[in-house]
Amino acid sequence: SASASIVEDAPSNEANDAQDPAPQHDTAVQAIAARWGQVLKPSYATAAVKHWAMGAGLKPVYGEGKQAAAWGTALHRLLELAATSETPWRAAVPTVLAEAGLDDSRAAEAVAAIETVEQSDLWRRIQASPRRLAEVPLVALAPESMADTATSPPAEDTPQVSALATGQSDALPLVLRGVIDLAFREESGWVIVDYKTEEIPAEAVQVLTDYYRPQV
Repeated sequence: SASASIVEDAPSNEANDAQDPAPQHDTAVQAIAARWGQVLKPSYATAAVKHWAMGAGLKPVYGEGKQAAAWGTALHRLLELAATSETPWRAAVPTVLAEAGLDDSRAAEAVAAIETVEQSDLWRRIQASPRRLAEVPLVALAPESMADTATSPPAEDTPQVSALATGQSDALPLVLRGVIDLAFREESGWVIVDYKTEEIPAEAVQVLTDYYRPQV
């Protein structure tokens, strides 16, 4: 008689032989984190050209006046309109003051300030210019000589700037950023204008002119 033997398959050990995926996962996560670290590593530092150019000198103080920052913002905007817009700037005074958070009770004061500028020789040159540009973004790579001589970089938001100022070899290139209030073209070339709207006595004009000159 024929006999048959039945052999049951032995339990598979493949599951037991498989490697624990946890170490591979951890290695992949670390590799991804390392790549992101390289991608996010800054390749340059930034600084405001105004602070960098003027160094560590203390600004002469003559009082900031009423809401100085807002007032300056409003006058800058009105001067921009007066220099470059075909729309009469006087009609924009209430809106500009409101946007700066100022009361319209200062409208007459704002008009008087702009009219004073319009009476200057500089303004006549501006009006005679064939090309006028207002609020021009400025971006420039700082020369190494500036990094060697700078004494007070604005490092609060870009720590790499401090390293650059100290001459460390691992310092990052420095990109200077700012805004030109007004640039206008004359026969001899471009003229750069920087507005200052501080309320100061007449004897302080030359002092602050000398203080701000390196910025331009």
